[in-house]
Amino acid sequence: MRLLAVDDQSSVLLMLRRQIDCGKLGLESMDTAENTRDARALLQKNEYGIILCDIEMPGEDGISFAKWALEAYPYVQLIFLTSHADVSYMREAIAMHSFDYLLSPAAQDELEHAIRRAAVQAEAEKKNRQLLELGQRYQDYEEEISNHRASDWLLGEGGEEEAFLRLAEREGVPVAPSVRMLPFLIRFHTAEAKFATFDVSLLRFSLKNITDELLAQLSVRSFFVRREQEEYYGFLCAGETADQEPERESAAFLLSPFWDVCSNMFHAGAAVYLYETVDFEGIRNACARLRKVAAKDPEKKKLQFVSESDVDDAAGLMQRIPSGFWRRLMNYGEFGHLKDSIHQYIGTLCQRRGFTLTMLVQLHREFTELLLSYLLEHGIESGRIFTEALPYQRYMNAYVKRAAFEEAVDYVIGRLAEVSGSELDAADAAIRYIRLHLMENISVTEIADSVGMNAEYLTRLFKKKTGLSLKTYLTQEKMELAKRLLETTGLSITMISDHIGFDNYNNFIRSFKKYAGITPAEYRRNCAFAANAGAPLQKAASDGQPPVTFHARNAENR
Repeated sequence: MRLLAVDDQSSVLLMLRRQIDCGKLGLESMDTAENTRDARALLQKNEYGIILCDIEMPGEDGISFAKWALEAYPYVQLIFLTSHADVSYMREAIAMHSFDYLLSPAAQDELEHAIRRAAVQAEAEKKNRQLLELGQRYQDYEEEISNHRASDWLLGEGGEEEAFLRLAEREGVPVAPSVRMLPFLIRFHTAEAKFATFDVSLLRFSLKNITDELLAQLSVRSFFVRREQEEYYGFLCAGETADQEPERESAAFLLSPFWDVCSNMFHAGAAVYLYETVDFEGIRNACARLRKVAAKDPEKKKLQFVSESDVDDAAGLMQRIPSGFWRRLMNYGEFGHLKDSIHQYIGTLCQRRGFTLTMLVQLHREFTELLLSYLLEHGIESGRIFTEALPYQRYMNAYVKRAAFEEAVDYVIGRLAEVSGSELDAADAAIRYIRLHLMENISVTEIADSVGMNAEYLTRLFKKKTGLSLKTYLTQEKMELAKRLLETTGLSITMISDHIGFDNYNNFIRSFKKYAGITPAEYRRNCAFAANAGAPLQKAASDGQPPVTFHARNAENR
């Protein structure tokens, strides 16, 4: 164990070197720094178990430095050594959970006693941390084995049904014969090298969080089973009785931004294959069908429906025009996704058995009904959609050829996007942009540019709808993500700061403390304490720790 002494007076550091016998106290070595800048550099280079620190120093004082050190290195034991018996200093020391407070010059036996106790405390915390990490590794290993057995069972390759049930129960999804579930497959592709570095447990957890957030309006619960690094089977469950089941078209609409989210977060494209709702007995057949369809999908579409039936003829598909899905896309202003979905649907028809005139007429009629209904509901005059570039009469005759119909649909959807903008749409668009770029260091100006508005004007509109300024909302979303990462991952605080788009570590600490009332390290410790409260392993480790005491003896100032 190494010790670091920080004091602006070289004479004090020389005295400490004479007083502290590293061999006698069981220390590996002792380093010194005459200012906090050098101390920070040493801490970033070496691992220290104990820090002796003065309080009043030129530039950055010891209190400020100690806060940083305990934040960045929470397991270090910090002892204040100062000639000032100031009550306010003592109060600060207690508040930041420093180990001890000694008045300088300290007697050698008093200094040695404090260092020995700090060394015991540091060693105890180190062992406790190792035990916790060992327990976490065992838990991760056990979870991975359980996932492997569950995926084998799903795809008919052995495994255990009980492993699947345990995995569902762990995620709070009770599986029973009466429960209806909506299975779907997420398959990553065109991944950058960075994708391969993602921890599989963290990736599965992230997928669940993303899915739950996108589907929050449906009040569904989800869980995932990983087959390979690129292949994840998801299951949505809305209730515990047969009359409660997730609606596929609603789920499809809400999952439509999934590709963009994965591209930004995981640096990989993702194709989503949605099955129909099934009971427990139909889960394995659904997963086999999903995998079969995904394997034969060279285009890797962003979102594709997979039918329970094996009927592949185009006439059968025409009976399942996703008009409800398209209506939702229109109503929510997702015109880009609407255009992609219609083209994808026509492409699927052509792949199966060709695209006949009868099919085109039916599709034209369905889209026209949707369009006119939308215009009526939103008070939009048809003259704002049909212009000289596409007169209404030419649109009505566009059912004759596929190319003419697709060209007309593209034009109409483009016009809808232009005339359907509203203040609330701009606020919603800003929210979507923030969530898609949450892990980047984006500014209010960038958000405003993304929706084509002046930053000041968009901020007023945004506050009118949400009650929050754009900057406050952005910070709030980042802090909530930081809290989830602190609760559920072992990522360092520095990595989390970088992960959610903070260029400056100190800015992240200040923002988090302002939002949560405590520092990230304190928040993580509170979560760990709550999760392990009463656990015999941790209690046994903590029972042997000596109590922290503070001393304030009268002494002459230096």
